Amino acid sequence: LFAIFAFGSCGSYSGETGATVRCNNEAKDVSSIIVLFGYPFRLNRVQYEMPLCDDDSTSKTMHLMGDFSAPAEFFVTLGIFSFFYTMAALVLYLRFHNLYTENKRFPLVDFCVTVSFTFFWLVAAAAWGKGLT
Repeated sequence: LFAIFAFGSCGSYSGETGATVRCNNEAKDVSSIIVLFGYPFRLNRVQYEMPLCDDDSTSKTMHLMGDFSAPAEFFVTLGIFSFFYTMAALVLYLRFHNLYTENKRFPLVDFCVTVSFTFFWLVAAAAWGKGLT
């Protein structure tokens, strides 16, 4: 359930940022900028038009700063793989329960895979948090 919410909320996320440009401190020379962005958070590829205060040119094309795609894509990919592993484990637990209880290696392998996914969730969340700071 956590994996569905994690990759679902991140994979479909979109947001916006904005600014107000005031030239010569006059109330009539105010421009608003709204920039839309979303997953996979390659902000350095998002373009917006910055109005200039010069009379010669009206605007300049600029980009947002940062590329947070690697940690975000790692987080979403890990969420998808966790979801698939959970579905496979549920099938194993419910459909092939006697195979799971008879073989002593299945519980150990299941435990190791679960610990690995837990560690990778921690790494993915920390990498994304570090990338955003």
